[in-house]
Amino acid sequence: MVISVYLRALCMSLLLSVSLSKRYYCFQGSSLYQLQNVDCGDLNADTDEWYCSTMTVCETDINNGRDCILTRGCATRAECINPETGNIYNNDHVMVNSSRPAGMKIYADCCRAKKFADDDALAIDMGDICNSAGRTSVGFMSVVLMSVMALGLAIM
Repeated sequence: MVISVYLRALCMSLLLSVSLSKRYYCFQGSSLYQLQNVDCGDLNADTDEWYCSTMTVCETDINNGRDCILTRGCATRAECINPETGNIYNNDHVMVNSSRPAGMKIYADCCRAKKFADDDALAIDMGDICNSAGRTSVGFMSVVLMSVMALGLAIM
């Protein structure tokens, strides 16, 4: 009887700790190499408000044959505040002392990271990660171009 009560209490404790634990996934990496999804909570367990960030860096006088570079990662709320507006970055042009850093056009975007259940048995939908490739204008344009190409092939 005592063991049964102890086991029941232990199981409830474990269930509560699992249900209260969350994972905050974002994509991390650059458009120059493979992206990976990371749990931002692993970077700093003390932070409970994670954002997924995307930085776009373009040459000022970019040649038509060269693309901008996109870099994605995890960020805290403080790191996602635009100091000029006081709001969360929303594809904002980043300026330093009213000029472009290193002569580059830099755009910052942050979105609130979704809380995923802390359960290894559950699969996560990569589309639910807010800084995924499909959620940027570059990703959108890729889908549009692929659709146009497929339509063109279907007509032929």
